Amino acid sequence: MKKDKEDQAFKNYINVTLEEYKTLRNESRQCSANIFTALYIGFGAIGVLGAVGFPLIAVAETVSSGLIIFGLFIPILATGISFIILGEATRFKRVGDYICFIEIKLSSLFNEIPQKKIENWTSYQKIIENKLSFPHVSINLSEPLIWERWLKCSSVSNTFSLKKFFKNYISCLKYLGCWKKFSKCFKKQFPLAGHLNWAYALRIGLLAIISFLSFGIAAVYYMKITPESKLFSYWIKISITIFIFIFYGLIWVIIYRIGQSITKISPININMNEKDN
Repeated sequence: MKKDKEDQAFKNYINVTLEEYKTLRNESRQCSANIFTALYIGFGAIGVLGAVGFPLIAVAETVSSGLIIFGLFIPILATGISFIILGEATRFKRVGDYICFIEIKLSSLFNEIPQKKIENWTSYQKIIENKLSFPHVSINLSEPLIWERWLKCSSVSNTFSLKKFFKNYISCLKYLGCWKKFSKCFKKQFPLAGHLNWAYALRIGLLAIISFLSFGIAAVYYMKITPESKLFSYWIKISITIFIFIFYGLIWVIIYRIGQSITKISPININMNEKDN
Protein backbone atom coordinates (compact mmCIF):
# COMPACT_ATOMS: atom_id res chain seq x y z
CA MET A 1 0.00 0.00 0.00
CA LYS A 2 2.79 2.38 0.92
CA LYS A 3 4.63 1.51 -2.29
CA ASP A 4 1.50 2.24 -4.35
CA LYS A 5 1.22 5.68 -2.75
CA GLU A 6 4.90 6.36 -3.47
CA ASP A 7 4.49 5.28 -7.08
CA GLN A 8 1.41 7.48 -7.46
CA ALA A 9 3.23 10.44 -5.90
CA PHE A 10 6.14 9.82 -8.27
CA LYS A 11 3.79 9.78 -11.29
CA ASN A 12 2.01 12.92 -10.09
CA TYR A 13 5.34 14.71 -9.70
CA ILE A 14 6.39 13.77 -13.24
CA ASN A 15 3.00 14.76 -14.68
CA VAL A 16 3.04 18.16 -12.97
CA THR A 17 6.65 18.78 -14.05
CA LEU A 18 5.87 17.78 -17.64
CA GLU A 19 2.86 20.12 -17.63
CA GLU A 20 5.14 22.92 -16.43
CA TYR A 21 7.57 21.99 -19.20
CA LYS A 22 4.81 22.19 -21.84
CA THR A 23 3.63 25.56 -20.48
CA LEU A 24 7.13 27.00 -20.70
CA ARG A 25 7.58 25.59 -24.20
CA ASN A 26 4.42 27.46 -25.25
CA GLU A 27 5.80 30.59 -23.58
CA SER A 28 9.01 30.16 -25.57
CA ARG A 29 7.08 29.84 -28.84
CA GLN A 30 5.10 32.96 -27.96
CA CYS A 31 8.31 34.93 -27.44
CA SER A 32 9.54 33.88 -30.88
CA ALA A 33 6.18 34.80 -32.44
CA ASN A 34 6.27 38.22 -30.74
CA ILE A 35 9.73 38.91 -32.18
CA PHE A 36 8.59 38.16 -35.73
CA THR A 37 5.39 40.16 -35.25
CA ALA A 38 7.43 43.17 -34.09
CA LEU A 39 9.70 42.81 -37.14
CA TYR A 40 6.81 42.51 -39.61
CA ILE A 41 4.92 45.48 -38.20
CA GLY A 42 8.09 47.54 -37.75
CA PHE A 43 9.46 47.02 -41.26
CA GLY A 44 6.00 47.64 -42.69
CA ALA A 45 5.67 50.92 -40.78
CA ILE A 46 9.19 51.98 -41.79
CA GLY A 47 8.34 51.27 -45.44
CA VAL A 48 5.17 53.37 -45.22
CA LEU A 49 6.98 56.25 -43.52
CA GLY A 50 9.74 56.14 -46.13
CA ALA A 51 7.21 56.19 -48.98
CA VAL A 52 5.46 59.18 -47.40
CA GLY A 53 8.67 60.98 -46.46
CA PHE A 54 10.58 60.95 -49.78
CA PRO A 55 8.13 63.19 -51.68
CA LEU A 56 7.98 65.56 -48.72
CA ILE A 57 11.72 65.92 -48.13
CA ALA A 58 12.46 66.60 -51.81
CA VAL A 59 10.30 69.74 -51.90
CA ALA A 60 11.37 72.93 -50.15
CA GLU A 61 7.85 73.76 -48.94
CA THR A 62 7.41 70.42 -47.16
CA VAL A 63 11.03 69.63 -46.29
CA SER A 64 10.40 70.16 -42.57
CA SER A 65 7.85 67.32 -42.51
CA GLY A 66 10.28 65.09 -44.41
CA LEU A 67 13.08 65.91 -41.97
CA ILE A 68 10.87 64.92 -39.01
CA ILE A 69 10.01 61.60 -40.66
CA PHE A 70 13.59 60.66 -41.63
CA GLY A 71 15.41 62.33 -38.75
CA LEU A 72 13.10 61.32 -35.90
CA PHE A 73 10.22 58.96 -36.69
CA ILE A 74 12.10 56.24 -38.61
CA PRO A 75 15.22 56.11 -36.34
CA ILE A 76 13.07 56.13 -33.19
CA LEU A 77 10.80 53.43 -34.62
CA ALA A 78 13.80 51.25 -35.55
CA THR A 79 15.25 51.73 -32.07
CA GLY A 80 11.91 50.90 -30.43
CA ILE A 81 11.57 47.68 -32.45
CA SER A 82 15.09 46.67 -31.40
CA PHE A 83 14.27 47.16 -27.72
CA ILE A 84 11.09 45.09 -28.16
CA ILE A 85 13.15 42.31 -29.76
CA LEU A 86 15.70 42.49 -26.92
CA GLY A 87 12.91 42.34 -24.34
CA GLU A 88 11.38 39.25 -25.93
CA ALA A 89 14.85 37.70 -26.37
CA THR A 90 15.52 38.23 -22.64
CA ARG A 91 12.19 36.62 -21.80
CA PHE A 92 13.00 33.79 -24.24
CA LYS A 93 16.35 33.22 -22.51
CA ARG A 94 14.83 33.20 -19.02
CA VAL A 95 12.28 30.60 -20.11
CA GLY A 96 15.03 28.48 -21.68
CA ASP A 97 17.19 28.74 -18.56
CA TYR A 98 14.39 27.46 -16.34
CA ILE A 99 13.52 24.69 -18.81
CA CYS A 100 17.07 23.42 -18.25
CA PHE A 101 16.21 22.93 -14.56
CA ILE A 102 13.13 20.91 -15.51
CA GLU A 103 15.06 18.82 -18.02
CA ILE A 104 17.74 18.02 -15.45
CA LYS A 105 15.17 17.21 -12.75
CA LEU A 106 13.31 14.79 -14.98
CA SER A 107 16.51 13.29 -16.37
CA SER A 108 17.72 12.60 -12.83
CA LEU A 109 14.43 10.84 -12.09
CA PHE A 110 14.57 8.81 -15.29
CA ASN A 111 18.09 7.70 -14.37
CA GLU A 112 16.58 5.91 -11.36
CA ILE A 113 14.47 3.80 -13.74
CA PRO A 114 16.20 0.94 -15.58
CA GLN A 115 16.48 1.90 -19.26
CA LYS A 116 17.88 0.24 -22.32
CA LYS A 117 21.02 2.06 -23.43
CA ILE A 118 21.86 2.62 -27.08
CA GLU A 119 25.13 0.92 -27.86
CA ASN A 120 27.83 2.98 -29.60
CA TRP A 121 25.63 6.07 -29.38
CA THR A 122 28.60 8.46 -28.99
CA SER A 123 29.95 7.37 -32.39
CA TYR A 124 26.52 7.62 -34.00
CA GLN A 125 26.02 11.09 -32.53
CA LYS A 126 29.32 12.35 -33.95
CA ILE A 127 28.50 10.93 -37.40
CA ILE A 128 25.05 12.59 -37.39
CA GLU A 129 26.53 15.91 -36.24
CA ASN A 130 29.13 15.82 -39.02
CA LYS A 131 26.50 14.99 -41.65
CA LEU A 132 24.32 17.89 -40.49
CA SER A 133 27.33 20.25 -40.15
CA PHE A 134 26.52 20.71 -36.46
CA PRO A 135 29.22 21.37 -33.85
CA HIS A 136 29.94 18.40 -31.63
CA VAL A 137 28.44 18.71 -28.15
CA SER A 138 29.59 16.91 -25.04
CA ILE A 139 26.12 15.95 -23.82
CA ASN A 140 24.51 12.59 -24.56
CA LEU A 141 21.65 13.27 -26.98
CA SER A 142 20.15 9.81 -26.45
CA GLU A 143 18.70 11.01 -23.14
CA PRO A 144 15.09 12.25 -23.04
CA LEU A 145 14.33 15.95 -22.55
CA ILE A 146 17.64 17.29 -23.81
CA TRP A 147 16.49 20.00 -26.27
CA GLU A 148 17.26 23.17 -24.30
CA ARG A 149 20.61 21.89 -23.03
CA TRP A 150 21.55 20.91 -26.59
CA LEU A 151 20.68 24.44 -27.76
CA LYS A 152 22.89 25.99 -25.10
CA CYS A 153 25.82 23.63 -25.67
CA SER A 154 25.59 24.15 -29.45
CA SER A 155 25.51 27.93 -29.00
CA VAL A 156 28.68 28.22 -26.90
CA SER A 157 30.92 28.33 -29.98
CA ASN A 158 28.32 30.54 -31.67
CA THR A 159 28.48 33.54 -29.31
CA PHE A 160 28.08 36.69 -31.36
CA SER A 161 30.61 39.47 -31.70
CA LEU A 162 30.98 42.00 -34.53
CA LYS A 163 34.66 41.21 -35.04
CA LYS A 164 33.99 37.48 -35.31
CA PHE A 165 30.97 38.02 -37.57
CA PHE A 166 32.85 40.16 -40.13
CA LYS A 167 35.89 37.88 -39.99
CA ASN A 168 33.75 34.80 -40.75
CA TYR A 169 31.79 36.64 -43.44
CA ILE A 170 34.93 37.86 -45.22
CA SER A 171 36.45 34.38 -45.07
CA CYS A 172 33.47 33.06 -47.08
CA LEU A 173 33.48 35.82 -49.71
CA LYS A 174 36.50 34.35 -51.48
CA TYR A 175 34.34 31.34 -52.45
CA LEU A 176 31.61 33.40 -54.15
CA GLY A 177 32.64 31.98 -57.53
CA CYS A 178 31.82 28.44 -56.40
CA TRP A 179 28.43 28.00 -54.72
CA LYS A 180 29.31 24.57 -53.27
CA LYS A 181 32.41 25.88 -51.50
CA PHE A 182 30.62 29.07 -50.41
CA SER A 183 27.73 27.05 -48.96
CA LYS A 184 30.14 24.75 -47.12
CA CYS A 185 32.07 27.72 -45.71
CA PHE A 186 28.85 29.47 -44.67
CA LYS A 187 27.60 26.38 -42.82
CA LYS A 188 30.93 26.10 -41.04
CA GLN A 189 31.24 29.78 -40.08
CA PHE A 190 27.52 30.26 -39.31
CA PRO A 191 26.36 26.88 -37.98
CA LEU A 192 22.60 26.32 -38.08
CA ALA A 193 22.58 24.79 -34.62
CA GLY A 194 21.75 26.02 -31.16
CA HIS A 195 20.44 29.52 -30.57
CA LEU A 196 21.19 31.36 -33.83
CA ASN A 197 22.72 34.42 -32.23
CA TRP A 198 24.08 35.68 -35.55
CA ALA A 199 20.57 35.59 -37.05
CA TYR A 200 19.20 37.77 -34.23
CA ALA A 201 22.19 40.09 -34.66
CA LEU A 202 21.47 40.43 -38.38
CA ARG A 203 17.89 41.51 -37.71
CA ILE A 204 18.89 44.13 -35.18
CA GLY A 205 21.85 45.15 -37.34
CA LEU A 206 19.50 45.76 -40.27
CA LEU A 207 17.38 48.02 -38.04
CA ALA A 208 20.54 49.91 -37.02
CA ILE A 209 21.51 50.41 -40.67
CA ILE A 210 18.00 51.67 -41.47
CA SER A 211 18.16 54.04 -38.50
CA PHE A 212 21.50 55.60 -39.50
CA LEU A 213 20.66 55.63 -43.21
CA SER A 214 17.39 57.43 -42.50
CA PHE A 215 19.15 59.96 -40.30
CA GLY A 216 21.83 60.40 -42.97
CA ILE A 217 19.17 61.24 -45.57
CA ALA A 218 17.64 63.77 -43.17
CA ALA A 219 21.07 65.30 -42.45
CA VAL A 220 21.90 65.73 -46.15
CA TYR A 221 18.62 67.46 -46.93
CA TYR A 222 18.84 69.46 -43.71
CA MET A 223 22.21 70.85 -44.81
CA LYS A 224 21.38 71.41 -48.50
CA ILE A 225 17.73 72.25 -49.02
CA THR A 226 16.60 74.02 -45.86
CA PRO A 227 16.82 77.82 -46.28
CA GLU A 228 19.76 79.29 -44.37
CA SER A 229 17.69 82.09 -42.89
CA LYS A 230 15.01 79.72 -41.60
CA LEU A 231 16.99 77.13 -39.65
CA PHE A 232 20.02 78.81 -38.09
CA SER A 233 23.49 79.26 -39.44
CA TYR A 234 25.62 76.59 -41.08
CA TRP A 235 27.79 75.72 -38.06
CA ILE A 236 24.75 75.32 -35.81
CA LYS A 237 23.30 72.88 -38.35
CA ILE A 238 26.52 70.86 -38.24
CA SER A 239 26.53 70.89 -34.42
CA ILE A 240 22.92 69.70 -34.22
CA THR A 241 23.57 66.96 -36.78
CA ILE A 242 26.65 65.67 -34.95
CA PHE A 243 24.88 65.77 -31.57
CA ILE A 244 21.90 63.74 -32.81
CA PHE A 245 24.22 61.30 -34.61
CA ILE A 246 26.20 60.71 -31.39
CA PHE A 247 22.94 60.33 -29.44
CA TYR A 248 21.67 57.64 -31.83
CA GLY A 249 25.09 56.01 -31.80
CA LEU A 250 25.09 55.70 -28.00
CA ILE A 251 21.63 54.14 -28.08
CA TRP A 252 22.77 51.51 -30.57
CA VAL A 253 25.91 50.81 -28.53
CA ILE A 254 23.61 50.12 -25.56
CA ILE A 255 21.48 47.82 -27.71
CA TYR A 256 24.60 45.97 -28.88
CA ARG A 257 25.87 45.52 -25.31
CA ILE A 258 22.49 44.26 -24.09
CA GLY A 259 22.39 41.81 -27.00
CA GLN A 260 25.88 40.56 -26.17
CA SER A 261 24.94 39.96 -22.53
CA ILE A 262 21.85 38.00 -23.60
CA THR A 263 23.84 35.75 -25.94
CA LYS A 264 26.46 34.81 -23.34
CA ILE A 265 25.83 31.11 -22.79
CA SER A 266 27.58 28.42 -20.76
CA PRO A 267 27.23 24.73 -21.57
CA ILE A 268 25.09 22.70 -19.17
CA ASN A 269 26.42 19.18 -18.91
CA ILE A 270 25.77 17.68 -15.49
CA ASN A 271 26.73 14.18 -14.49
CA MET A 272 23.67 12.76 -12.75
CA ASN A 273 25.83 10.29 -10.88
CA GLU A 274 27.65 13.06 -9.01
CA LYS A 275 26.74 13.34 -5.33
CA ASP A 276 26.32 16.54 -3.36
CA ASN A 277 29.15 17.35 -1.00
